[in-house]
Amino acid sequence: VCGHELVDQPTFPAELQGSFIKVRYKPTNRVEILKWKAGPNGYEEEYSGDLLFSTNLSFIPVDLQWGPRGDLYVCDWYNPVKGHMQYSLRDERRDRHSGRIWRITAKGLPLTAPPVIADATIEELLELLKRPEYRVRYRAKRELRERDSEAVRAALDVWAEQLDPADPRHRHHQLEALWSYRWAGLATMADSVELPERPAVTAGAPAEARRIPLSLLRQLLECDIPEARAAAAQQLRWWHP
Repeated sequence: VCGHELVDQPTFPAELQGSFIKVRYKPTNRVEILKWKAGPNGYEEEYSGDLLFSTNLSFIPVDLQWGPRGDLYVCDWYNPVKGHMQYSLRDERRDRHSGRIWRITAKGLPLTAPPVIADATIEELLELLKRPEYRVRYRAKRELRERDSEAVRAALDVWAEQLDPADPRHRHHQLEALWSYRWAGLATMADSVELPERPAVTAGAPAEARRIPLSLLRQLLECDIPEARAAAAQQLRWWHP
């Protein structure tokens, strides 16, 4: 198993929303659709069907990712020799030149307009963190890392404080704020405490940037959503090893 994506794009059928797509090149040569089943100790996957498969054993799907318009791209290694070191590097069957990219769309469903990322303002990038599509949020956070850290911190402080508690996805947005502080190497809010010295976190950072958003963290740790509490606890462990 290599790459995987959650189905959260409106460009795919409604019955697949919330499913999990992953590539499995051993031993099945297929791109699988799975569903999550909540259990007492976490989640288990349940096989639903195949999105793409082949009887040609040279078909080796190794990664996949949503494109900016909601189309799904699958990276196909396409090689008769499958594996890492199970076969000699000098095996004559190794194909060192071929490879394919599959682009998958749903019939009858239009693609979406790609979000503005590179030319967006910091405030616009933060609003993208509310989008339901994970890849949109991921690319927005990557862009935020490239912006001026002090400008990002100032805008993120305001954005996090202005989140609407009545929003059904309020806890999700708070987690996105928490993760964005970490992605940008920032964690400053008015109610905060100092981070312990940790070179990977504090190197070159001013004292006011070496803080954790304690009020935001406390809200998540005390909320009634177990996944949010778990994510906040994991973040706390990262800050305080």
